[in-house]
Amino acid sequence: MAINLKEYVEMRVAAGFCEHLTRTGVALSNLRHNPNDPPDALIDCPEGVCGIEHAAAHYNGREAANISAVLRNTPAKSERWLRPGEDWRVAARRMPVLVNFTDDLISNLQRTLEVHAQKQYGIPTYLVLDATMASLTVADEGPSLAAELVLPPNSTFLAVYLALTTNGTADMEFFQV
Repeated sequence: MAINLKEYVEMRVAAGFCEHLTRTGVALSNLRHNPNDPPDALIDCPEGVCGIEHAAAHYNGREAANISAVLRNTPAKSERWLRPGEDWRVAARRMPVLVNFTDDLISNLQRTLEVHAQKQYGIPTYLVLDATMASLTVADEGPSLAAELVLPPNSTFLAVYLALTTNGTADMEFFQV
């Protein structure tokens, strides 16, 4: 059976998010994928059944396409992939350069937040803005990034969190917006 990459990523982030909430004292149990999403995952919480909506965020569309190509096992489609036998200097000239990438990430996070706030969810739902693939931005910057995001007035989420990787690892940290 083939792995559903979207579901795998959603559930990996949801599991990390549940661990975070549990450490803060929120009683959670029975994390499961929601085949009828949105939201992407369901969890039993003090309010009853709650949802976790996963929203991936990247620096820009080009970087998202590069990451997607590698994750979907088509690395040759990525501008950042070093091809077998390719001189690294040739590859470096081909690769895009990110300028003002933190500003780009904040803009894309805000846009993603606004799009998801317009959706209707039938149950109380948390939103997790997943920036773990934006690998140049690490958890040290989490508090300042979360502070720059503005919740739309129409947001009905229980809470909104930003997920970033811990410096030098694949571990996730979560920051409330």
